[in-house]
Formats: sequence, structure tokens, C-alpha cells
Amino acid sequence: MSGCQDAGKGSDGYVFEEKEYTKLTPEIEFVLIPNQKEFNRLQRQYAPNVEGLQAFARLFPSANKCIIYIKDPEWQYAPEFIGHEVTHCLFGRWHEERNAKEARAGNR
Repeated sequence: MSGCQDAGKGSDGYVFEEKEYTKLTPEIEFVLIPNQKEFNRLQRQYAPNVEGLQAFARLFPSANKCIIYIKDPEWQYAPEFIGHEVTHCLFGRWHEERNAKEARAGNR
């Protein structure tokens, strides 16, 4: 694990722990989700069994591609989660299960 965890939590409540990879020029596609019903449907399809999501990304490291699913700001404005998901596109799955557990417990 890298020393980055000592830098503290980001405004999204997560700690950056360790890079899975580094991709500085990925193709990033955004999917704008219009409402909670559609968000729930897409989450069940692409990120099942994860509680408390505000946005999520699908990573395709071998294709240098990433798809980020975000809420339409006219429905719910939460820009801090866009940066979190872009960081996944750049560095992969960089937070451990303990970050997710902490989020579910309401400590982030």
C-alpha cells in the first residue's frame, strides 16, 4: 500500500490508497442519468451490491476507455463525485473495501 493514505480523505470521503495503473489519456464517456429510477436500474446492471453510490464508472483498461455514470445536475447536483470517478479512469480501482465499508457506515 502506498503512503498516499496518510494524505487524509478527499471531500468525497474516500482515501486514495494505491494505483492499479496510470492512464493519462483515457477515452472518457459520460452517461447523464436523469432520475433515481434510471440510476437504480443502471446501478443494478453495472455496480450491483454496492451501497451509497452517487456516481460510478466502468473501467476498460485494455481498451484505454472508461464510462462514467453521473446524475443530471438538474435532478441532483453533486460535482464532487465526478472527480472521484475520473480518478478511477486514470488510476483504476484505488480504494480498498474498507473505504466502501466506511461509506456504508456513514463515516465518510
